[in-house]
Amino acid sequence: MVKRRARANMREATAHVEVAVSATCPPTGARGDGDAVHVFESPRLEITVSPTIAGTCRLDGWLAPPLPYDVTVVAADGIHRVTSDVLGRFVVAAVARGPVTVTVHIEPGPPVATPEFDV
Repeated sequence: MVKRRARANMREATAHVEVAVSATCPPTGARGDGDAVHVFESPRLEITVSPTIAGTCRLDGWLAPPLPYDVTVVAADGIHRVTSDVLGRFVVAAVARGPVTVTVHIEPGPPVATPEFDV
């Protein structure tokens, strides 16, 4: 039931958006403990997300070009809204493990969203 609700929230949140293409990097080096760095690219924005998993998941993200943007993360436990800083960094402190999408609201034009990915 929770996954079904999360998927419905994700479909609603990404209804009219530019979808970024996945270019996920496998875990490497000292961070090769199972955490992956997810990279998504669109013509207007690059979204990088690095989850740290310990029960719930912390999402650290970086946006290029680096500007303050409103960011929405839709996960199994609900919708999380944050704003990136002037360097394009954002953090969502606690997200339930499972499928998520990240949507970045850019003016002008439609928001840019990642496809669903698991954390």
